[in-house]
Amino acid sequence: MKKVTIRDIAKKLNVSKSSVSLALNDGYGINSETRDRILFEAHQMGYDFSKTKKRFRNVITILIGESQQAEDSFWQEIYLGIEGIAMEKKMEIKIVMYEDINDVSEQEKLINSLLKSNSCGIMVVFKCDEPLLNLLDEFNYPLVLIEPQYCYNLNFTQIRGTYYNAGYEIGRYLIANGHKRLAFVGNVSFSLNYLLRYHGFRDAIESSEGAELVRLPNKCKEKLLYGDIDENAVREALLQETRPTALFMANDMLASKYVEIIRSCGLRVPEDVSVVGFDNSITSVSGNLRLTSCSADKRALGRNAVELLLEQINGSKTKKTVEINTKIIERDSVVPFKEGNGEEA
Repeated sequence: MKKVTIRDIAKKLNVSKSSVSLALNDGYGINSETRDRILFEAHQMGYDFSKTKKRFRNVITILIGESQQAEDSFWQEIYLGIEGIAMEKKMEIKIVMYEDINDVSEQEKLINSLLKSNSCGIMVVFKCDEPLLNLLDEFNYPLVLIEPQYCYNLNFTQIRGTYYNAGYEIGRYLIANGHKRLAFVGNVSFSLNYLLRYHGFRDAIESSEGAELVRLPNKCKEKLLYGDIDENAVREALLQETRPTALFMANDMLASKYVEIIRSCGLRVPEDVSVVGFDNSITSVSGNLRLTSCSADKRALGRNAVELLLEQINGSKTKKTVEINTKIIERDSVVPFKEGNGEEA
């Protein structure tokens, strides 16, 4: 394959060779619009950037959806993990907020901003728009997906918790505490992580003689923490003799909301209905009931994400999916179930 030269880029864009040289070497004397256009075309043409003068080759860019930034209690620990090892490696971190980027011009605008910052690698948190990821891949950017919402493309290095195992272990934990009627509450279409937790939980129940997966009314919607809950329908289901005696919730916020609903039925948590949340967020310990929860080590997620990115920056072409072990954190919202609990409700 013919080596792409400065002359080739200049000819393609009808600009001077000196303008191309200034753009490629991060020099002064060229406006930002022209620089962005040259950098973008150079990447598209396959120019070898290894000999250019980059002033900020120690910059790691984190792409994070704006809606996720509000989840401070979840992502703060991941950030701390990233920052800790980045400081050790003398890497600078740049955070770029974005939302859905399905428009080609918007994708190119974001790519241009990354080119301009001379990022040596990118970490994408949760939200993973396939067109954008494919464009980044075309540019051969070192790329790691952290807790991707949905991504089955094994061409991207990914890191997440062992969520199928987590769901399975929570199911076994509740069954070991005498619970036979169990329910999962959460929107499994929201993310692959939720779906994996549900599948593990379901399989634990199906593999245990006498245990039953009970379904509660649930209308959790895509971007909501605990969803559009039909509280009257949930109350009606909880007041039935066949109600579940233990709930596994998709996240701690949802668990906290359901504790309120359960209590509004005159039932007690955990004596009548035990509840397990997920994420081990501040919500799990901030209310008047300390929630049993489960989580992967978020700082470990951040640290390992940086290590995976550095492998690619240093030339590794291997793509891998890495899982961080989860752990159940026992608190006060689960007790062994005894038949006859809640009969006065």
